[in-house]
Amino acid sequence: MKHRSRTLFVIVFAIVATLGAGTVFAYVTNSGALASGGWKTAAGVSLQVPSTGTPKLAFTAQPGAGARIPVNGTFAVSVAIEDGFGTVVASDSTDKVTLAIGRNPGDAALTCANPGGLTVPVSAGVARFTGCVIPRAATGYTLTASSSVTPALKAPANASVFDIVATAAAARAAHSAGVNRSASPAAGHRPSPAQPATGGPASSSAGRELVITSAPVSGMATASPSIGPLTVQVRTAAGAPVTTGVTVDLSSSSIGTNEFAASSGGASLASVVIPAGSSTASFYYGDELAGTPTITVSAAGATAGTQPETISAGAAAGLTFTGVTAGTGRFTRSAAVTCTSGAASACTLSSRAPRGTSRFLSAQVTLVDRFQNPVANSSGGAMTVSLSQAGGDGLSGTSVSIPAGASSSDPFTEKLADGRTQATVTASAALGSAQATASLTS
Repeated sequence: MKHRSRTLFVIVFAIVATLGAGTVFAYVTNSGALASGGWKTAAGVSLQVPSTGTPKLAFTAQPGAGARIPVNGTFAVSVAIEDGFGTVVASDSTDKVTLAIGRNPGDAALTCANPGGLTVPVSAGVARFTGCVIPRAATGYTLTASSSVTPALKAPANASVFDIVATAAAARAAHSAGVNRSASPAAGHRPSPAQPATGGPASSSAGRELVITSAPVSGMATASPSIGPLTVQVRTAAGAPVTTGVTVDLSSSSIGTNEFAASSGGASLASVVIPAGSSTASFYYGDELAGTPTITVSAAGATAGTQPETISAGAAAGLTFTGVTAGTGRFTRSAAVTCTSGAASACTLSSRAPRGTSRFLSAQVTLVDRFQNPVANSSGGAMTVSLSQAGGDGLSGTSVSIPAGASSSDPFTEKLADGRTQATVTASAALGSAQATASLTS
């Protein structure tokens, strides 16, 4: 029994109360079933991978294969830490990922406008880069990435090849060089298929591109595609509208539940149709995961277009436990979380200590919205979360505090008696006129 493994069960009790904004629930984050490995985070903690297999880096968003991005045009990139089966290591919000150019035919310097530039921390196993720019035109660029995990994780094996192209004006000038520098083609000259005539709407599919012409949108996390509208246009590389009609596929870089619709709150769809005689169509977006997802519009025979959007957490709706670790006091490791769905979620945590039966549990209490996105405490003062214990051998305190502007408390510690006796710690806090409660049973 010396090496007996233990399982922690987290049962989150949903306290339902009617508020002006809706209903209050308590949630726990779902990180998947995890097993230990030989890799460590930057803080020296064993990296918990969701299954056996070597963890690695992978692009979950990047310029598409064959994409033609204008010089100084922006694009977004997401890099995930995954196990050998492609499952995101959602338990890791400690490490940092560094983005770089892999193949660099233009000898250019990559920059990204997000905080941290080319090195950003992961959130639930994913690092997101926005406003990225490669300022020099060339054919055959690729990206690569590295992380602070040790030993070093393999660089992404799914990097796509894309081009950085000159602006439309520069492209037209280059096309005209050595042929004719006048504003219009010489008599009898037929424009190249890659450079359609721009005197009116184009009828050829060659040289087409898709552009999201509406400004970037922002909105709260939602289960309904109600953020927008966004407008996509098909046009030539020179900017002339194309009115022959096309079906535009819609996709998002978000790893959360997301969907599109032709109207606000409408039925989910994967594409919109730009009808013949028009060059534009509109659509709406919805995403349950807070962040900066990149929307991609694509169609056969046309260069895809992208645009980053902003999804923020919704109103505070409950509490959860995050940053859970378990151990003997001398040796600790992050505890893995697996949750079932439903309002009263039941979560299972693997609490086996690195060298023996767990005797201590450490965790933070986090304020979340109804989609389990962390929510900053906007009450204007510290939020007091009461802690109580049943069946254990003591807590580090009877309460923790979530500071104003923060989403999580400082860690608390629970002593698990002899490491075999079941113990339950309960966190409770007032959310408006309601009380949210979450219980962690080990």
